[in-house]
Amino acid sequence: MISLVFLLIPFVFPQDTHESIGTWVVTAYCAGPCCCGKWSDGRTANNHIIQDGEHLIAAPPGIPFGTMLYVPGYGWATVQDRGGSIKGKRLDLLFPTHQEALQWGRREVEVFKQ
Repeated sequence: MISLVFLLIPFVFPQDTHESIGTWVVTAYCAGPCCCGKWSDGRTANNHIIQDGEHLIAAPPGIPFGTMLYVPGYGWATVQDRGGSIKGKRLDLLFPTHQEALQWGRREVEVFKQ
C-alpha cells in the first residue's frame, strides 16, 4: 500500500502583500558599452559595484536608491541606477548579457514595492 502525503505550503504573491505602484514600461540593459556607453565601468549611478548575475533596476529619480521592487518575470531587485532615458513610469532592468537584455525586450507590467 502506498500512502501519499501532500504538504500544502501557501504561496504568497507580491500583489497579495505588497503595494502596487502601477503599470510601468520596463526595458532591459547590460553593463557593457553597447548599452551603457562611456558609463560601462561596472558602477551604477549611486556608485554601486555590479556583481556577476546581480539583479538591479534603473529607475527615475522619484524612486530612491535602495527601494526594493518586484517586476513579474524578473523578480525582486533594488533600485541602484538611473539612466538618461529613464523618465516617467519607466524602469530598466540589468541583465548579465546583452542577448538576455534583448530577449526581455520592452514590456508593460504591474510593479510592486516592498
